[in-house]
Amino acid sequence: MPVSATHWLLRRENKAYIARMRGKRRNWLKLLAGLLLFIIALGLTAPLWGRAAFKPIARAAGITFDRVEEKADGLHFENFRAEKSAFTLTAQSLKAPTARELWTLYRGGSLVRVDANSPVLSATGWKLTLKERSNKNADKNDASDRSTDEMLDELKEGVARLHRILPSAQLANGKIVAAGKEYTVGNLRWAGSVLDADVHWAELISPAEFRAQLPLKGPFQFSFRILPIELSTRATLSETNGYWALAATNVYKGNRVRAQAVFAEDGLFPQHGTLAGRNLRLAGKLFGIEEYEQVSGSLAVTMTNSAYTVTLDAGLSKEAIVISDPLAAPADPTEPDVRVSLNASGARSGDSFQPARVSEGTIKLGGADLEIERGMITPQVGSGWLPVIDIVARGKAQEREVTLAANGPLNQAKVQLSSQPPVAPEELRKLLGKIPGGSKPAATGALQ
Repeated sequence: MPVSATHWLLRRENKAYIARMRGKRRNWLKLLAGLLLFIIALGLTAPLWGRAAFKPIARAAGITFDRVEEKADGLHFENFRAEKSAFTLTAQSLKAPTARELWTLYRGGSLVRVDANSPVLSATGWKLTLKERSNKNADKNDASDRSTDEMLDELKEGVARLHRILPSAQLANGKIVAAGKEYTVGNLRWAGSVLDADVHWAELISPAEFRAQLPLKGPFQFSFRILPIELSTRATLSETNGYWALAATNVYKGNRVRAQAVFAEDGLFPQHGTLAGRNLRLAGKLFGIEEYEQVSGSLAVTMTNSAYTVTLDAGLSKEAIVISDPLAAPADPTEPDVRVSLNASGARSGDSFQPARVSEGTIKLGGADLEIERGMITPQVGSGWLPVIDIVARGKAQEREVTLAANGPLNQAKVQLSSQPPVAPEELRKLLGKIPGGSKPAATGALQ
């Protein structure tokens, strides 16, 4: 076939192809235009069709209710229930935004309520049950796999979303069930970037008061207090140059502990931070040491991205030592039965902490001043938090060489006390009575 004829056929086929494609494109454009007109018509007539169509649409979304009525201030539900994969929410009565406001949110708009007495969301007799995720359903986005930095970023995004879709809320007489534990929420109020709530659970005598200031811009501030037991916490979270920083002060019965931390992109623990408390006086039972009424002293922990240090000066007293001003740090009128002072340091990599080696330390026990010759402190992250100790200390008392060895969890450590030459059991018992975890000495003058 001549070249000119071939060329003519190709041009003809090409023109036919282009014409068909143009026809298809016009059909798609017509369909798209029709869909857009339908959506616009849906939006303009939403108040008319919304009530009739709302119940089947809600049921498809896992929401059921006995009755709904639209009033000027919103949709009023009776016996509301929302069933989701992560939670179940029920309420005897619940007021949600109006159909028009819901449509505004659906189109990506923001809600604005000028009347502070008419919150966007309100509920009474409500219960929120958070469902535990099974291992089969867990994924890489599970909280256990997310870093603190990522969770704080999600908090920031959640606050921005909350400001957009829910500028105000008032919840009364509710419960939250999480990890098998039930929390009673008497009142919860959200308005003007401030969240207030009073929460109660089984171990509390009276409700705890919680407040969070969550502005769109600037730091987040939190406060928590339980007045009957004199416990309070104040914390500030701020973001600078992409890093989250925490500054917190905890007060318990006049004891003040301060913490500062900066979080990296990975891991739950901070990249670097400090924890410090001075002139502390706490009940021994808080540490599982029932035989001592009071634990007193100071603690400082410093953490970097590759190491951590612990400085401890603690006294154990069978009777409480009362100081009129715990911040003045006067000399104790009575020396504690046991005093432990030490410095220790260990390596860390991310959330993994190696045992801290004691570089120097002393144990004062009655008339014996013992020097720590060997000591290791192993952190128990997330498992009771009380560390495991392995300490050997030696010194002289009444011209005898005294050796103390302690190993095991801090509140259940096995203690061995011996002397050379051996001392009479009754004399050893005098020293032994001051040691946590001790029992009657053996006749050989050694405690096993």
